[in-house]
Amino acid sequence: MSHIMREDPRRRFVFGFTIEKWRMRLWLASRSDVLVSYALDIHKQHHRVVEFFLRIIFAQPHQLGWDDTIRRLPSEPQTPPRYDIDVNGKTYRTVRLLSNVGAEALRGRGTRVWEVRELSQNGEELDMPLVLKDSWVDSDCTREGEVLKNIRSASNINVKLAVLVDITLLHTHDYGDVQVCGEDDDAHTVIRRGLDLSKYKQISDFKARERVVTPTGIAPPPKSRQADLLQYG
Repeated sequence: MSHIMREDPRRRFVFGFTIEKWRMRLWLASRSDVLVSYALDIHKQHHRVVEFFLRIIFAQPHQLGWDDTIRRLPSEPQTPPRYDIDVNGKTYRTVRLLSNVGAEALRGRGTRVWEVRELSQNGEELDMPLVLKDSWVDSDCTREGEVLKNIRSASNINVKLAVLVDITLLHTHDYGDVQVCGEDDDAHTVIRRGLDLSKYKQISDFKARERVVTPTGIAPPPKSRQADLLQYG
């Protein structure tokens, strides 16, 4: 389960099960928490086992933890995978992975950062390189894009301060919460469907999912014969 969540950015959560002799446990792992059921006796409670597999077989992709706002593109086995990622109605295509250290741990923010290009309406990659960050955040916290926007608005009262902020802070190209079936993705209300864990030993932190797109600070390559000789980043 940890391997799946680490290696595949399309996974929001993952189901699993373990069987030890006649005892079976069901597992649910997300960036917020890991849940495990009481042990089932597969001989005496076989109807529960059948029900579990039937629910898995007939579930929709998003009910199994897949994120339909991230789509993997066909690629050769020896090349790193590329993805199309949706943010607020726009689509960005990954060029290369910049960081996935935050996705190593099963529970946490699961932060991944890519260099991306925005796609035009006809599906062509635009020249300007951008950086897209995908992460899980505390659901009640102010989003990073909103924080940057508020800082810039507050700095406009002073010209020197505005210039300093402009050259030191990221410029936000786009940002927003990830949506699943028309509602903001959230570990508590969407993944766990409001299940209250306060009476159990582990109290989870309710996480929502956010994406921020910013310019790289690198100019797009000039359209000339020498463009393919330039390297960026």
